[in-house]
Amino acid sequence: MSKTVYQFDDNGVYLFPVEADESPLEPGVYLFPRNTTETEPPKIDQGETAVWSGTAWQVVKNQPIDPADVIIDFFAANPDVWNYVCNGVKTKTQIIK
Repeated sequence: MSKTVYQFDDNGVYLFPVEADESPLEPGVYLFPRNTTETEPPKIDQGETAVWSGTAWQVVKNQPIDPADVIIDFFAANPDVWNYVCNGVKTKTQIIK
């Protein structure tokens, strides 16, 4: 036997429903997967996200993502790629000429 529970990511953002299986050693006790709750998330509109606070779901409005911020975050997390772009590409361009 199983029951439906609701999975969220490490930031609390709702992902999808999953099944919690009943413990084979303790009837009536369910084995919850990591980052799940029995509380059903609220219905949300387009442009909103359900976020688990640890005790309840909250509905938050999605913020638009600036593509420049995504690129900056990527290079900040991968400085070797940034160094290659700044130095390695110039070197290869000089070789081609």
